Amino acid sequence: MDVFASLDDVPTGMRLGNKTTGSGRGRWRWPLLTASTWALVLGGCGVLSEQRTVFPDEMVGPEGQRITVAQIDAILDDEDLSSDEQEAALHELGLEDERLIAILLR
Repeated sequence: MDVFASLDDVPTGMRLGNKTTGSGRGRWRWPLLTASTWALVLGGCGVLSEQRTVFPDEMVGPEGQRITVAQIDAILDDEDLSSDEQEAALHELGLEDERLIAILLR
């Protein structure tokens, strides 16, 4: 025998399984939780933000001078310079890291 013939006969606030009757708040819980989770995930990845990562094409030398990729390319592409002269030119430009210079001269 069924105690309640329909859900209209169930008193407000009584729990039937996992659902609470009468409030109506539970039906929006998962969609709102899902939407807010996706907003946090996408926002944290930078998809929703206007700011983009900019990779600079210049760096600052030890004395504050600007060193651009174009200046380094001009030295490395100069076929009239030997590797020792290219190394000296990179030092004069302001590069001090010997490992970086060795990698550039490969």
